[in-house]
Amino acid sequence: MSFPNLNAVSFTPDPTPTPAPIPPTGVQPRRPSARGSNREIGYVSQAENTSGRLRSYKGSVGDGQTERGDDGFINEDYRIGGPYMCSLPLTITPLPRRHRLYAPKEKDRIRKKVSDILASVGIKKPTMHIARCTSQVKPEHRPITTLFIHAERENRIDHMWLEASLQIYHFLSDNDMPEVCVEIADPRIYKPYKFAPIQQIPSIWHWDGVIAEITKQIDLTDVITIGCMRVQAPIAMNYVPTVLVTVEIESERDFREMRDIITAILDKYGLPTISVLILRDELVTKAKGPPGFDRTMLDGIARAGGNFRSAKSHLSYGKLGGFVELEFDGTDLDPMILGVTCFHSVRSDKDSHVVSHQKRFAKWDREGLNLFEEQKKSEISRVEQPPLRDLTLQLQINKKRIATIKNLPRFQSCRYHEANGILHTRPEKEQSSYRVWTQEVAELTEFNNEIEEFRPNARLGYVTACSGNRFLQKTSEWSSNTFNVKMDWALLEILQARTSTNQCDCHHEYLHQLTDEEMEDPQATAFWINGTGGPSQGRYNGLKTCLVSEQVVEGGEKDDWVVVAAPRWSFEHTVVAGSKDPKVSFSMPGDTGSLIHFWKGGVVGMVSGMLRYSKITFFTHVNDLLADIKAQTGASKVQIMGPPLEEEDADEDDDEGVDLDSEPEM
Repeated sequence: MSFPNLNAVSFTPDPTPTPAPIPPTGVQPRRPSARGSNREIGYVSQAENTSGRLRSYKGSVGDGQTERGDDGFINEDYRIGGPYMCSLPLTITPLPRRHRLYAPKEKDRIRKKVSDILASVGIKKPTMHIARCTSQVKPEHRPITTLFIHAERENRIDHMWLEASLQIYHFLSDNDMPEVCVEIADPRIYKPYKFAPIQQIPSIWHWDGVIAEITKQIDLTDVITIGCMRVQAPIAMNYVPTVLVTVEIESERDFREMRDIITAILDKYGLPTISVLILRDELVTKAKGPPGFDRTMLDGIARAGGNFRSAKSHLSYGKLGGFVELEFDGTDLDPMILGVTCFHSVRSDKDSHVVSHQKRFAKWDREGLNLFEEQKKSEISRVEQPPLRDLTLQLQINKKRIATIKNLPRFQSCRYHEANGILHTRPEKEQSSYRVWTQEVAELTEFNNEIEEFRPNARLGYVTACSGNRFLQKTSEWSSNTFNVKMDWALLEILQARTSTNQCDCHHEYLHQLTDEEMEDPQATAFWINGTGGPSQGRYNGLKTCLVSEQVVEGGEKDDWVVVAAPRWSFEHTVVAGSKDPKVSFSMPGDTGSLIHFWKGGVVGMVSGMLRYSKITFFTHVNDLLADIKAQTGASKVQIMGPPLEEEDADEDDDEGVDLDSEPEM
C-alpha cells in the first residue's frame, strides 16, 4: 500500500494528546479520546432483495459501538486499532531516523513477531509499514507513530482483527514502545469517496417531494447540505444513487435518527434503490491565504478571473467573475459596466475589529447596498486587485531570494573576478552558474520594480451594489412546491484607469440551452471554469442540493445589532469534478465569484462555494443572478460581458432545449 503524503489543510490543531506510555506491566491507561475514521457517521444501503437495507454507524455494521471501554481501541468493519487512531483522510510522514524502529534489525524482529500474531488469527498476506500520521481534518499536535498492517477483509466481520491488534500492542508495550499505535485495515478504506452527477434516473423523479419532506422532518442543526447524486464508497465497486447529507466536522450529534427518518421517507416514496450516506465535511466560501501571484495583473487592467480582496480584509480572497452591463431605458441614465463577484467576498466584517465597520457590514447583510446610495465610496467598500498584501508578500519573497543568491560564496567569488576582468580564469561550471544567478537576480529586480511601480494603483474600485443575505423565493416549474434560492452577488465600480476599451465589448448569452440529446449524455453537460488551479472541467448534477444557510437576516435590530433567524435552507445548483481522479476538484477555495461556462460557450452561473472534502461546487444560476440584479438595481436590461459564442453554438441555442432550472425529463 502506498501512502499518500498530502498537504494538511489549515485547521486549529486538535488538543488530543499522543497516547500516554503504558507501564511494562501492561496496565492500560485511560482512553485518550480515540477518534477513529470519523467521516461516515451514518449509512443505509440499497434494499438487497429480501434481506432489506444494511445499516452502519461510524463504519460499523449494525450500529454497534466502535469504541471499546477505556483502552481507546476502535473496532470498525474495515479499520481497527488503537489506542489512538487518526481520523481519515491521513497525512503520512516517514519515521524519523532516531526512532528505535528505524533500525533494520529491530524492525525485522518486530515484523517477525507481528507476522506470527497475524497468522495465529488467520490474517493472510498482510503488508506492514511503520510511519507517523496526522489527520488532515484538525491535525493532531504531534504525529502519531503507527504500525500500519494492511490486509483485505473478507465478508466475515468478526473480532479476530481486534484481538490481533490488542496482542500486537501489548507486545510493543512490553518491549518499551507504548507510543507506537497499531492499525489493521483493508487498504481500500483509505480511498476517498467518489461522486458523480445524476443525469436521468427514472426512480428519482420524486426528488421534489422527497427533499421537501426531508427538510420538514429532520433537525437541521449542524447540517450543511442535503442532496442526491451517485456515490462510490471506498470499498464499493460501483456508483450508487444516494441521498448525501453533509454535516459539520465538529458536530457531536448522533445522526442515526436522521438517517432512519430519511430512509423511511425514501421507502414511503417507493425508492428502495436509493441509499443514504451522512458524511462530515466543511463548507468553504473564501480562501484564507494568498492563492498565488499572477504577474500579468501588473499591467493595470481589471482582470476577469483575477484574485481580489476587500481593502479591510486580512484573510479573505475572491475572484472578479467578469463584467455586466446595466441599461436603464426610459431614463437619463447612461448604461453602466460594472464588475460582478460574490457578496460574501466583499463582506469582511469577520476580519475587522472596528465596530463602525461591523455595523456597516451588518447593514449590508440586512438591506444590501443600493446602486444609487450616496457616499458609498468608503474605505470598507474599496477592493484591490492584486491585493496590496500580496504585492508586499511577493516583494519580500523576491528580496529574500536575491539576498540568498548574493550571499553565496561562489557568487561573490565570481563577481569579484568579473569586476577585475578575470572571470575567465574560473572553472566553466562556476561561470555557468554565475550567469544563471546573475540573470535570476536581474529578473527578480525587474519584477520588484514592476511591483513598486504598480503599488499606488492596486485599488481596483468600490462595491457599488450588493444583494445582502437574502432569499429569492421561486415556484417549481414541475410541481406546486416553492423553494428558496440564496442571493449572493456584488457589483464593483471599476476605476477608469483600470478599464480597457476592448475587454468588455460583447455579451455572453444568458444560458446555453441543453437539448434532450445533451441531457442524456453526461459529457455533454460538462462545464469549465478558469479557477485558481487553472482551467478545470466539471459535470452538472441534475438534482438540486439543499444548502443550509447560517445567520440569515430576518426582522429588525436590537441594541444596534441584527436579529438573526434560525438557519434556513435554499436550493443550489451543483457541479462535480469531471476528472476520474478523486483528488481533483472542479473549483478551489478562492474561486468564489468565478463564472462557470458551458463547454461549448455561454455562461451558466457563478461559483458561491464548495465542500472541501467531497469537492462538490455550488453555484448561483445565471438566470437567477441576472434577474435579481435587475430587480434590485432597477435596470431594464442586464447582460454579462465577454466573448461571443461560436456561430454553430449560437445556432444550437435557437433550438428548443431543456433549461437547467427545470427537472431533467425522465
